[in-house]
Amino acid sequence: MCSTCRRPSWGGTGLVAGTIVWFFGEAVSAPTLFLAYPAPAGPPELRGRYPGAANAMYGLGAALGPVLAVAAWGHFGAALWWWSPAVDLACGYGQ
Repeated sequence: MCSTCRRPSWGGTGLVAGTIVWFFGEAVSAPTLFLAYPAPAGPPELRGRYPGAANAMYGLGAALGPVLAVAAWGHFGAALWWWSPAVDLACGYGQ
């Protein structure tokens, strides 16, 4: 526990645990997200474009996500941690 901030210091253990969770999440979701679902979702003449579009959006998010997150952190500061869950819930509410 950090003596000045009164919160746990995870250090390397937290980094390894987070990386393991991230790895298994991607290992489970990638085959269904990029291969199994997009191809049969479209009409037969466009089946090659659906996986391509899904991969393009994933790549765009992977490229722009960190840039936008740093810009948002610079603009909002620590308040970003409170607004992010609210925005996520609002975006997912209509699903």
